[in-house]
Amino acid sequence: IILLGAPAVPLAEVVQKQAGSAALSSVPAFKAFLQSWQTYVPVATIARVECPILIVQGGKDNQVLAADLPQLVGAARKAKRNVTVRILPLDDHLFLKLAPNMPSTGTEYFEPAYVDPELGHTILDWLFHH
Repeated sequence: IILLGAPAVPLAEVVQKQAGSAALSSVPAFKAFLQSWQTYVPVATIARVECPILIVQGGKDNQVLAADLPQLVGAARKAKRNVTVRILPLDDHLFLKLAPNMPSTGTEYFEPAYVDPELGHTILDWLFHH
């Protein structure tokens, strides 16, 4: 299984970290979406995955924070899962490669761009070695 920019914490917590108590969480459709994922706990799920796992994270991802990654990896390793982690330090949440001095603000999502070729190389390398 390959996880790209996967959260380690429940979705409601991800949204709270992103926007605090922003008005978006009061929009009925978005609120229903959040409630549907309320009981999903990524660290519990990854512990049950029996096949090899590749987790790829963008180092500049401001939606799913790299700082949360140790929780997900730790849960997989504690369950003795075969997990490989790769961080692409200049990539945002969509694996767009940013300039070293450019933070991810989300505005880059609206500019034409290619996914960082390193993502493809990372996935192919992992697949050929598993």
